[in-house]
Amino acid sequence: MLKPKRIVITGPESTGKSKLSLELSKRLNIPCVPEIARDYLNKLNRPYNIEDLNIIAQLQEKAIASVTDSEFVICDTDLLTLIVWKEFKYQRKAIEFESTLLQNPGYIYLLCNIDLPWEDDPLREHPNHRKELFTLYKEKLTHLRLNYALVQGIKGERTTSALEKLRTLLA
Repeated sequence: MLKPKRIVITGPESTGKSKLSLELSKRLNIPCVPEIARDYLNKLNRPYNIEDLNIIAQLQEKAIASVTDSEFVICDTDLLTLIVWKEFKYQRKAIEFESTLLQNPGYIYLLCNIDLPWEDDPLREHPNHRKELFTLYKEKLTHLRLNYALVQGIKGERTTSALEKLRTLLA
């Protein structure tokens, strides 16, 4: 059974992760695992809590692990997002998520810059903390020694930026 290398699209809210994930999947003909949290939270009939992060983590990892027939898989987020979220929202260390992530890290992380305008969405919580969250993502990527590159630009520029970074990192 093949265990694909993970190309993880990550970053703060409203930075185009889902759109970029789908576009890269299409352009590179690589399977894409969507952000599981969005579907989970949309079906939840109550405000989410810290325990829900554990369920989301398990579901996200299970979805990523289900892809076995490709050299690569595009992941619209992974445990890094839950690490950042747990520390930012709940002021709790996410040691268990970090441990799991380091056992199966992404091969490449594409960190989406906060250069896109904020788009309202009922699941998005922090329009005024994007810079702080972006910094936290960068710190975590560096601290965990994960291979990452910054992607930026509006409209097609973001996809072009991501493709260029992938070509460089995969060379």
